[in-house]
Amino acid sequence: MRVKITLVLCLVLACYIPLYFLLFERIIFPRFVEIERERAVENVDRCTDALRDEIRTLAELCAGWAVWDDLDAFARAPSPGFARAFLSPPLAVDTLHLIAQGAPDGSVAWATAFAGGRVSAEARARLLDAAPELAELLVPDGSSSDVSGVIDTPSGPMLVATQALARPRDGERAAGVLLMARSLDEALLSQLNTRAHTAFRLLRADPALLD
Repeated sequence: MRVKITLVLCLVLACYIPLYFLLFERIIFPRFVEIERERAVENVDRCTDALRDEIRTLAELCAGWAVWDDLDAFARAPSPGFARAFLSPPLAVDTLHLIAQGAPDGSVAWATAFAGGRVSAEARARLLDAAPELAELLVPDGSSSDVSGVIDTPSGPMLVATQALARPRDGERAAGVLLMARSLDEALLSQLNTRAHTAFRLLRADPALLD
């Protein structure tokens, strides 16, 4: 009797094990992979949407400043009083790390940088002098005057938005380009993680992988 029971159990196991692996490999595991892939895509979409919302907010702020008549007048005839009143903390320090205006000839008409809640000449030099990627955005060449996105700099990734300061009127040249930039630092990443309901970080892409 025991021998028969043992043989039956061996037969059952011999049938069960291949059936289990067949079900796992053909049905369970592929479905598990599909679910994980769907969740990963959803997480990436949430992260991307959170980042795009932040870029859109910066672009809207830049566009709102660029059409300001007083800023247009300041661009054509700089006034120290205007700069002290409107281009310094606390107006921008909470959301911006750099505000700059490119003159029609491509030079930097003025720029204000913020670090640690204060206006910082060191940060200004680091962002503009050591980051040609930012300085190039200040050139009003007609094709890159209104842009927004993420740019990599020696100081790390930054959200940027540029806008033509004033549209040509009666044959006048545009007054220049307004640039706003915000560091995509740990503080901002933490906010984006909370908004996206998932943790993510930015990595530099290997150019060789993009070819």
